[in-house]
Order: sequence, then structure tokens, then C-alpha cells
Amino acid sequence: MRKRKIVIGVCFTLLLIITFILPVGEYLLTGEISKKSISGAIALLIGDVLFLVKNVSLNKTSKRKSYAVYESEYEHIIGNAFKRPEAKKDRQRLLDAIYTYNQNDFTKAIPQFEGLLPKCQLSSDRYAVMMFIALCYTDMGAYKKAIEAYERLLDYDMTKSDAWSNLGFVYRKLGNFEKQVECYLKSIEYEPQNAYAYNNLAQALFDVGEYEASIPYAQRALELKSNLHPAASCLAMCYCAIGNEDACAHYTRIALTNGSNSYGLNKLLNDIRRTRTENEND
Repeated sequence: MRKRKIVIGVCFTLLLIITFILPVGEYLLTGEISKKSISGAIALLIGDVLFLVKNVSLNKTSKRKSYAVYESEYEHIIGNAFKRPEAKKDRQRLLDAIYTYNQNDFTKAIPQFEGLLPKCQLSSDRYAVMMFIALCYTDMGAYKKAIEAYERLLDYDMTKSDAWSNLGFVYRKLGNFEKQVECYLKSIEYEPQNAYAYNNLAQALFDVGEYEASIPYAQRALELKSNLHPAASCLAMCYCAIGNEDACAHYTRIALTNGSNSYGLNKLLNDIRRTRTENEND
């Protein structure tokens, strides 16, 4: 988005320079400006304005289309936030902030979201705003700030399963195994049908070599969401690690069918096989 604005600004500036080159050049050479040069400059100036209006209009249209996508993509977060008739402007401000977030302009998005906090009247309002603040900090890699944001959210309502699961992910980034497992278990407690929480817990156990313990959680994730390829990949790697190649091949097919990267997954599996063989030979 920022690059697009810069390109439009540069193009508009160049057009303005070209617009005035002819009359200024004529004046410098002859000491006067003809009506033809003035007419040409006016025509070019009108073209400049039309260029700017068109690009601003396209940008607004693009934003409106993005908002419709965001309302669908983030429905599980924003839901009915600010959907009351009297909160229509705040709903628009929320979508504006989400647009900024999706442009990866997190330092600008955070104040936009924080500016909505005083406007929150319902739990759905507060949940949407605080979740996006936490997501901004997470995507920035500011994990301590992300933890603070999730803890603020959970202090307000500790039953939010997605918030617990996301907080566990942040602790995983920080290498805190105990905390991430605690968060994933809380997530499952408050929403037993949260496939992502089961998958995240399975991944955490795999990371520390608890392959047998990881399998039931990954299987449950796949039962809840049959196309969740990270869970299938986790199962393939777990079975590979314990030497069950038939099961590994089965879950590898499921993972690849549903979107796992073939090169990446097969490389991981080959690394696991190599390590397993080395351990067996010791």
C-alpha cells in the first residue's frame, strides 16, 4: 500500500513537471508564452487531475473489496463487533485498522486499534480489538508485548479459546515448553472442538521428542478438521520417528493432498530417518 502511494505520488509529480516544461521553456527562450502553450499546459493539467482522481478512486474501491474479504476471513474474531446501528462508524474504523494490519503496517495499525478501546461497549467489541492488537505484536516479533496483550484480553474474559491457543504459540516462539502446553490445554478446555489447539499441542510435544504423546492430539485435530495438513504432517513425522513407515506414508499422503510442501516435508522425514538410524546404530 505504501509503495503504491509512493509510485502514484512520483508519477503525479513527473506529470506536473512535464505540464509546465513547455510554457516555462518557451518563456525562457522567447520571453513570452503563446496561447498554444497555455492551452497545452491546461490540457495536461486536467489530465494530471484526472490521473490522481482515478487512482484515488481505484484505491477506495480496492479498500471496499478488501473490507468484504476481511469480514469473511476474520469473522471468527470480529463477529458482531460494533455491528450495532449506532456503532456503524466504529465498525468502519475497525475495518480500516484491519486493512492497515493486512498491509503489514503494524506500528500504524496498533494505535488505530487502541483508539477503539474506549468505544468498546460489548465483549465482542473488546475481543476483536484486543485480539488484533495481540496479533500485531506477534507478527512484529514483539513477543513480550504480545503476551501482555493476550493476558489483558484473558483477564477480561478467560474463556476465549483462540486467545489461549495464540498465546501458546507466542510461548513456543520463546521456547517456553511448559507455558505453551498450559495454554493449549486451556484452549482445549474452553473449546473442545478447537482443532488448531490440538494441533498446536501435538506440535509442542513433537518438538521435545514426545512422539507417542503427540500422536493422539494430532489425530484428534485431524478428526475435527480433516484438511488440517499441519496435523497430518505432524503425524507423519511422529510415526517416522518411532519407525512406523506404513503410518508415516499414510499421513504423508494426507498432508500433501491438503497443501503441505512436498519438498519441505520429505526433507524433514529424511532428516528424522537419518537421526533414527544413527541412534539405532549407536
